[in-house]
Amino acid sequence: MLTHKVKVSSDDLNLIAKNSLYRIQLYENLKEINQHKLIPKKYRTSRMLSESDLYNYLSYDDELPDTVVLLFEKEIVYEGKKQHIILYKYGYDGSEEWYTALSGPFVMKSKSDFQRGGLTTSFYEVYTNYEDFMRIVKTYVEEQGGSFLN
Repeated sequence: MLTHKVKVSSDDLNLIAKNSLYRIQLYENLKEINQHKLIPKKYRTSRMLSESDLYNYLSYDDELPDTVVLLFEKEIVYEGKKQHIILYKYGYDGSEEWYTALSGPFVMKSKSDFQRGGLTTSFYEVYTNYEDFMRIVKTYVEEQGGSFLN
């Protein structure tokens, strides 16, 4: 609608941006027409957009989780650029197991310009501890041609 100069209410944009599955698609579609700043600022952060990137990935590959928890962010070098990845655990109602996932890498060109990368994945591994998870992540990033910063 915005591409045809039809006004969309901020309430409608907020409703879509609030949804983790659709947030990143909304952002990218609006970015194409230079209108991404219409999305409320709280939904344009790398954390909120990376969460949406993960939900988007899982929607194609698996059942959507009931809960996604950001664990930590790490800096890597990927495609010759310093970037960051965000590591998550996610779970389903009725299960006590948490599975592991990575979203990214992301380059922040400016505070309001988000560019997603191509490493987003679920490891389908049960989260046990930080050390085991980081071993899995490090191996994956290195297999994809990236490396970790200290």
